[in-house]
Amino acid sequence: MIDASRIWFRPLRESDLPLLWEWLRKPDVARWYGPVPENFAQVQGKYLPRLHVDSNVHCYLAFEGDRPVGYLQHYFIVSEPEYARALDVDPAAVGIDLFIGEDTHRHRGFGPEMLRAFVEQVVFADDRVTCAIIAPGVSNTVAIRAYEKAGFRHVKTVRIPGARSPEHVMMLWPDELDDWIATREGLIPE
Repeated sequence: MIDASRIWFRPLRESDLPLLWEWLRKPDVARWYGPVPENFAQVQGKYLPRLHVDSNVHCYLAFEGDRPVGYLQHYFIVSEPEYARALDVDPAAVGIDLFIGEDTHRHRGFGPEMLRAFVEQVVFADDRVTCAIIAPGVSNTVAIRAYEKAGFRHVKTVRIPGARSPEHVMMLWPDELDDWIATREGLIPE
């Protein structure tokens, strides 16, 4: 059983990059989060700039207790103009990308709990955010189901220039998260 109260996040650090490199090479991660970096220098080239305060992409490690188990990032979609045009969403919408790096936490119900906790603790803690968006590939049915369990709803399917497949765009608004939290805590009957 997953204890959601043990899930927490901290910003990615340079010292985390070897672990990230290890995770990115795992077949279950690479299948959906790829392409696999050819070497550690590519990991450094992509993620070191994101560690700066002025980066548009904010990166985090997810922990269960004291163990790192996954990676998440968020960004205002308007910071990616081509993507923003393709999605055509509110300028204060935040995009989320994630993967579970530890094999012991995949396919066990941890993903929805991790995503809900991230949205609650990190994304919607910023008052500027109007909604959260996650957009798995249309054939990534496991992720789609996990994101539905986290409260995200499908709003459209979009082909992004250069993407491997169309994206199944899913959204969650702050008031929907509030309703989910109230239901979880027994304040609203299911």
